[in-house]
Amino acid sequence: MAEDHALRCNILRCRALLSAQAVVTTCSHAFCVPCGTRAFEQALVCPACDTSLTQRSASDDIVVAELMPTEDYKSSVIAGLRPEIVIEIAGRALSFWSYQVTQEAAYQALVLKDLDEQCARLERQLQSLAREANQEIAALQERLAASTKSHEMERRRHHELAEQFSEKSRQFQRLQALYDKLKRKALVSQSTASGGLHLSQPDSSQTTPAEPLASAVDGTIPFGRKQAFIIRLADPDAWAQHLS
Repeated sequence: MAEDHALRCNILRCRALLSAQAVVTTCSHAFCVPCGTRAFEQALVCPACDTSLTQRSASDDIVVAELMPTEDYKSSVIAGLRPEIVIEIAGRALSFWSYQVTQEAAYQALVLKDLDEQCARLERQLQSLAREANQEIAALQERLAASTKSHEMERRRHHELAEQFSEKSRQFQRLQALYDKLKRKALVSQSTASGGLHLSQPDSSQTTPAEPLASAVDGTIPFGRKQAFIIRLADPDAWAQHLS
């Protein structure tokens, strides 16, 4: 709480608490010793209000005040002065303090106003960002819904194509089986026809093992020999048993 009522250096870049000593001027400003020394070494002009201090008494325009005086100092500093002078000194001291408090309050109000403006600006920026984010979220939700719908359609199409492919595969297998069956029949027929033509080439006047085949094909031998020839071609083992 003591810091709330303490004086601060009137240099805005410093604003240090004034606790032990302060450089005070007759224009009711106070500075920390480093800032006051640095400022008044350059020029005798108040760095807070630009008041020229050169036209005043050099010993009283700028003084280093003890802010925590000892008891002996309190007893002797105004001792022997007439009451009206003491009251005047006290009144000027109170006016100085009141001015510093008023300036501090004005500074704090200015800082508060600036903070309020910053908060309002940040709030507007936040609202703008929130609107943009909501719009982007809405757009993404629409895109997500469209993507979900498209994915569902593609999934159904894929399922239909898979069913069609399965059906086509079954048809192809049936056709392949039918083709293989017809191919085997054609090969058997071709083999039979080729064998009959080959066996009918030798001369009919010569007695050879192929004579029964030629006679059977030409129809010049009895039915019994044809049947034996067919058995010989179809099953050699059965033909061997027949001969034995």
